[in-house]
Amino acid sequence: MEIKIAQSPIEFLNEFEDKLMEEEAKNQLFLGNLYAYKDKSFETDNIFGSITENGKLLLIFLNAYPFNLQLLGFHNTFEANHLLVKYIYDYHINIRGINGTKSDCDLFIEAYQECFKQDFYLFTPMDIMVADHVENIELNNEGQSKIASYEDIDQIAVLFNEFAIEAVNEHHPYEKIRNAIKNRIDNSNQFIYVVDQKIVAIAHIGKRTKNSNVISGVYTDPSFRGRGYCTALIHHMTKQCLINGVIFCTLFVNKINPISNRVYNKVGFISMYENLDYRIKNLT
Repeated sequence: MEIKIAQSPIEFLNEFEDKLMEEEAKNQLFLGNLYAYKDKSFETDNIFGSITENGKLLLIFLNAYPFNLQLLGFHNTFEANHLLVKYIYDYHINIRGINGTKSDCDLFIEAYQECFKQDFYLFTPMDIMVADHVENIELNNEGQSKIASYEDIDQIAVLFNEFAIEAVNEHHPYEKIRNAIKNRIDNSNQFIYVVDQKIVAIAHIGKRTKNSNVISGVYTDPSFRGRGYCTALIHHMTKQCLINGVIFCTLFVNKINPISNRVYNKVGFISMYENLDYRIKNLT
């Protein structure tokens, strides 16, 4: 059994892009991070690699710290994960948590606990939803879905901060939020739903792969929920992405949030893949 660490993201991408593209929607986190990092130099904790045995691909992995270690098993085994954990231990690689299917995560957690004596907890159980069309549904027309402009940054920043707290219990510096929104506006990736000059719902295009756009940061002001604004916004975004040439759009959704998931089903999204987010307990 052999572990191979790529010397650069582009080396890893060249070796595994075709394999990842076989299930592009399922592997969008891998692909999106590879495209984002391909022209960047490695940080100490960033590792991109694979584990093989007698020419058979068992597992590929990507750690773009401080984001989670991503795991993708092909013929995955406990022994393969034990070898990965040993590498993490020997080279003092920091990880925050892991993303993958339940079977891939279970194998890694078992190997990690044996070495580090640390426990994991399920942070967010997610499904990947996919839409290659939008349904012909009646939409709320009280407001307007549109691409945001610079004058919208302050309103969007307030809503995005609320989203981060509500969705993942994370607080981000206000200036960091503003800079991220400005970057999305520069790339026509930030969408808003406006009623009487007030932004009541937001969403943006996150990672892009060759044939898809990932819709992220979906949030409706709590005072304006239940009125169909989010449905109208996601319908508009998805339709525009498809018109602009992508083959499909995707969303990561929390398995335990049936209300928002019904909204996405109504637009045309269906759940296709599992992606679990585990974090290390008591990580400082």
